[in-house]
Amino acid sequence: METDIKTLVEVDSEIRITDPESFTDIEGFMDDRELIWLNEQAKTKQTIVEIGSWCGRSTYALLKDCPGTVYAVDHFKGSEEHQGTIEAGLNPYEEFMKNVGHFKNLRVMKMTSLEASMSEEIPREVDMVFIDGAHDYDSVMADLKAWSPRAKFLCGHDAGEGGVPDALRDYFGKQLKGTVGCIWCREGIL
Repeated sequence: METDIKTLVEVDSEIRITDPESFTDIEGFMDDRELIWLNEQAKTKQTIVEIGSWCGRSTYALLKDCPGTVYAVDHFKGSEEHQGTIEAGLNPYEEFMKNVGHFKNLRVMKMTSLEASMSEEIPREVDMVFIDGAHDYDSVMADLKAWSPRAKFLCGHDAGEGGVPDALRDYFGKQLKGTVGCIWCREGIL
């Protein structure tokens, strides 16, 4: 099976990206199917906001074929699950810029999600928001409240982790299932 972003091969019933110029060597928690899904969504979007960029794995998938602008929102301090790699000497912002800083359609917003939601640099209405920041209930709920009213298409990662499923259920009034892997989505928010 081929796509215009990469070649896929089946290995032990898993699909993996084999393109040497792919983003699979970038530190992150998304699997190949999720990255492919993000890339496919990005191909038709003019404005994308990514909440939580870490070292750029998912950001790369969004940037690679997006015809418009991708706003990468992250304070680059990491969260609880990242502290081990930060203590081992990883600088998330430097890694992020090394991995995706060459894309001309990238706008880095080195701030919190809520700060970015109030920034005039990001259009009031955007085609897509991808939420993958902090996973505790209060943070996810705050991201949903801040970004849902602005997004034509809203999605996020870790549908079954931490406070994400409870926040999704409480905000949308029902449980959202994973679309691909751990990605959840909701279209037509505006």
